[in-house]
Amino acid sequence: MVYSDASGTGAIVQMGTLNVLLANASQFQRYINTAQYYDTLTMVLLPTFHLISSPLSNLNSYNFTNNNPTVFLSSYIESSDSWSSFPVNNLLAVGNGYKLNDDAISNFTLGGGVFNKGNKTLPLQYSGVGRGKNLIGNPYPCRLDLHNSNSWTKTNVDNSIQTWNPSTNNYESWNGTVGTGILSNGILAETQGFFVQASGAAPSITIPASAQTADSSNNFKSFIPNKVSLTVKGNNSSDNMIVYFNPAATTSFDHQYDVEKEYGNFTSPQLFSITPNNVLSINCLPEVNSTVTVPVGLKVGANTNYTITASDIESFNTSNVYLEDLKLNKMINLNEKATYTFDANTNDVVNRFMLHFGNPTSTN
Repeated sequence: MVYSDASGTGAIVQMGTLNVLLANASQFQRYINTAQYYDTLTMVLLPTFHLISSPLSNLNSYNFTNNNPTVFLSSYIESSDSWSSFPVNNLLAVGNGYKLNDDAISNFTLGGGVFNKGNKTLPLQYSGVGRGKNLIGNPYPCRLDLHNSNSWTKTNVDNSIQTWNPSTNNYESWNGTVGTGILSNGILAETQGFFVQASGAAPSITIPASAQTADSSNNFKSFIPNKVSLTVKGNNSSDNMIVYFNPAATTSFDHQYDVEKEYGNFTSPQLFSITPNNVLSINCLPEVNSTVTVPVGLKVGANTNYTITASDIESFNTSNVYLEDLKLNKMINLNEKATYTFDANTNDVVNRFMLHFGNPTSTN
């Protein structure tokens, strides 16, 4: 039995000859504290959801639902970008992700199979341009180290990984090198579902057994130069975005570096980088110089006060980084003051901000 409670979740990393075969010995607890969000329209607290996956083979969905009508699972349908109810008494596919709706704090005990081990190759779906999102999940009874995810075996699959953060009602992103929010340390939690993006026919991905880890803190986090992270907070929620520079990147959309923005709940603020053809949660550009400006978009779900905070500014050795508020005609040197507080309304123009790298010139 691997135990879990409010203080944390245990883990078992299976390598080499380690083998747990008895079904009654292969049990995994998962404590889930169901977050709630404040709906500004109904003025009440509403439950959110979690993206989950199975750490065992032959796990039945009733391990989560247990005949409780307020708890149910859904599958993501790639071809229609929609959700479908998952049967109450059905096996969960190893490596698949599911949406769990639960309106109470729960500690699920998962059993009936054996712990997953070894490399896991997952066939994905791709129904054409504008589609290709696939919900998969961590298949192991331990955490998943994403730091080498850009070198996992992939066919027609981007490097982007996105998972849901129920505490902010927003999606977090990882591109194999950098990540936002709960993915900023490059560690994916146990039983955590996540989205990957297929980009062509017959896509597939292999999650290697070597990505298993018992580490939850990533004490070996590497320093990324020329990177700025922006976080917006307000209306009891937050959102994150990253702009960084890599000589191997281009100014167009890079499947191995850039991550498209996945919008969260409409009551939560949404922060993103705007490019001619995409809106991005992670934007990687080829060269930092005084002529680089990056439009930054903001959508809010309530008329209230918000704060944008910049981090990792110290990674820029030669350039100052400025945030320009186009609505109020203000220029903030983020090297000198990393926070900016302002009022925002739901009817504001989305393209409200501009990031300048180096001394800014006047903008039109």
